[in-house]
Amino acid sequence: MDEILLNCRQPNEPRARESTSDCAAFNYVYYNTASAVPVMSMLEPGSNTYVCQKVPSIYLGKEGGKISFLVDTRAVPLKDLTADNLGSWTCRFTAHMKSRKYLVKKGKVMGHARHYGQVYPALQDYDYILHRQYYCHGNTIGPATIRKNIWYLSDKLCGGEVIGCAIISYEIGDNVTVKISKLRQQRASQLGNSPNLVTPTTEAMHLLKGEMTASGSSEDMDVSSVISMNPNAELQRFVNNMQVPQ
Repeated sequence: MDEILLNCRQPNEPRARESTSDCAAFNYVYYNTASAVPVMSMLEPGSNTYVCQKVPSIYLGKEGGKISFLVDTRAVPLKDLTADNLGSWTCRFTAHMKSRKYLVKKGKVMGHARHYGQVYPALQDYDYILHRQYYCHGNTIGPATIRKNIWYLSDKLCGGEVIGCAIISYEIGDNVTVKISKLRQQRASQLGNSPNLVTPTTEAMHLLKGEMTASGSSEDMDVSSVISMNPNAELQRFVNNMQVPQ
């Protein structure tokens, strides 16, 4: 078989909420609308206990649910927020990641940031820009899905500095499983994992990524084999095929 199922059964069933991830959860809500996002918590997190210093790993099981994390953008670069232990994220059915921007004034979301041509909202109309990136995992099996929203703040509509903490929010279906390529199965076997069940602990996945990078040949890997830092598959394929002049 070219593919096996990645079913991250780290916790035993039935599991507690705390066993869903290796990081402390901010809360157990899926933030799918801008008006519900706790902007002030992103700007001024009340307790460092709930602020993650890395991208959380997600453990899948029989029971699905909703979970959100606060991630320190000073410790985790913005481009790294898109990658986790579940592999490459895209919107399902070959669609690309979807993004939107919202105006924030005095800690409240005022509405969608619309701009046409070179006409942008005036600076006095907002304090921050709230960015939303929506993903649906493209390698799940059956009707169950895993959806993810990444929310972060910046001080300008285009470009600008990232402000405060980001929120990574998941909605996980019951009994959801994720496909993994044959190449990753072989690499996992070299790491001593079971050939029929891969348990993607953080340490093992970092080692797996390092070995795949060291192989160097684009013929040996496909896009789904790589824990990509960029959700755009076409861009990733272009980077993989680049030839460095000698």
